[in-house]
Parts: sequence; C-alpha cells; structure tokens
Amino acid sequence: MEDSIQYHKDCSMNKLIKLFLLPILFCVISLSQASVSAASTDQKIIFDSFTGVYHLSRDSRGLSLLTSDETIVGNFPSSGFTGIKRVLSEKFQGHSVSIKILSVTDAAGSPIPYTVLSDNNDVTLTIGDSSITLSGSQTIRINYQTRGVINLSKKYDELLLGINGRGWSEPFTKVNASLYISAQFNSKIQGNPSCYTALNSTNDSSNCQIAVSKTADSTVITSRALQVSANQALVIKVDFLPQTFTNNHSQFIVYIVLVIITFTAFILVYARLNKKRKSRKL
Repeated sequence: MEDSIQYHKDCSMNKLIKLFLLPILFCVISLSQASVSAASTDQKIIFDSFTGVYHLSRDSRGLSLLTSDETIVGNFPSSGFTGIKRVLSEKFQGHSVSIKILSVTDAAGSPIPYTVLSDNNDVTLTIGDSSITLSGSQTIRINYQTRGVINLSKKYDELLLGINGRGWSEPFTKVNASLYISAQFNSKIQGNPSCYTALNSTNDSSNCQIAVSKTADSTVITSRALQVSANQALVIKVDFLPQTFTNNHSQFIVYIVLVIITFTAFILVYARLNKKRKSRKL
C-alpha cells in the first residue's frame, strides 16, 4: 500500500467513481466510469477495505450527532479514474438530517481537493481533480458529521448504521466498523447491538461478527464482514430507550419562538408599568 494518493496527469476527460452510503449515513454507493469499457477487466478497481470509525453523541438540543471517519482503500487501474463522489442524503426515514464535511485527506493526512454541492435533498462531495488520473493503491479518508441520525418512529430510538453502502458494483475484501457511544448513554442502550449484511431485500446475520466492550469514556461496538459482495453492505443496529434523542429540529425553533414571546411580553408589561409610574408623577 502506498503512503499517499499518487496523481498522474490525464487531461483527456473526466471519469469519476460515484459512491453512496445506506440511508442511515444517509447515502448509496455506486461506481461509474465514463467512456471506459465496463467489460474490460483491467479497468476495474479492486477494493481492499472499507473502514469506518464512528462516534455517536448528542448535541445541546438533544439531536443525535454522528461523527464519521471513513477510509476507503482500493487498487486503481492505470487509466480511467480521477476521483470519487460521495452523495449523502439530507432526508432519512421521513425527517431531515444536517451534514457537515470536515475534511478529505489521503493516507499521509495531506488534503485532497473536493467540492460540495447541495441539491434535491442530497449533498454531493466530489473528490479529486478531473484532469488527474489515479493509479495503483490509493487511500481516501473522509471525515464528516451528521445530526439527526436516530429513527424515532420505532418502539425504541433506533440507530441503523450502514457502513459501506449497498450500491457498490465491486466487492470488498473486508469491511470493518467501530462505533463509539458516549458513556452517558450506557444505561440507555437496550438489548444487545446486532449486525447483518444487506443485499437487495435480504439480510444475513451469519455473515458478520460483532463485539461490545466498555471503557470509562464510551461503549465500543466493533463489527466486521469479509468478502462483501457487490451491492452488499454491513449494517449495525443499536436500540436506545425512547426519548434518548430527538430528531425534531423544529423543537429548537419552537423554543426560540417561546423565548421571543416571553421576552416581548416582558417588554410590554415593563412598558405598561413604566407608563403608569409616569402618570402618577403627573
């Protein structure tokens, strides 16, 4: 594996890989290649691994906050590919989520150029230079935050964390995930976290491993799946007590409105009292 992404000049045309995640990270991943024959086996990318490290917490409004650090390692052919696209959905199970891109780097931690476009409830992260071709073993690391990832429509507050996504047209040798949940939620976790691999409408719990450990700071859930096929994804499921989180962004707006109403009422009462005092003096 190379220590960093190597770029090679190729000014012929733009060719991008499109990557999307499961709806809980809020994306679906697919690959595309412009004007390079899909039947040509020497033009395929061999994906060695997808590794996700996730930290789940809660912000001051009660919204779930998921910080994602995902590393994709693949062996790129000598021609045809110039970067990747990550499309993150801003809609999840009937409610809105907010997404903030923090950084995109290579294995050495050097920044990789990227652009962000928000359109039709999707945030599209385009990584790389369309005039520069990737070749050989490459590492791309994407760090971002998502608010409001918990599904509140179930019996419990539910986290369904899709790790690599189900839209890949190429397999992964391995998919690894580590989910860190703040220790303040230790008593809120219900039952045992579980994992499964999802392919089309079929979920298979025999094709993955999951383990749970605890530290002073967090509950750590690790999961792994080997030989993940095309269009197959590793998923982690965690349940929490009801009302552990809120995804209702409007509650914050209601709070602000109530504050404004209360403040306005105070000003009106103060003005009336002040007017009465002035009348008495006259």
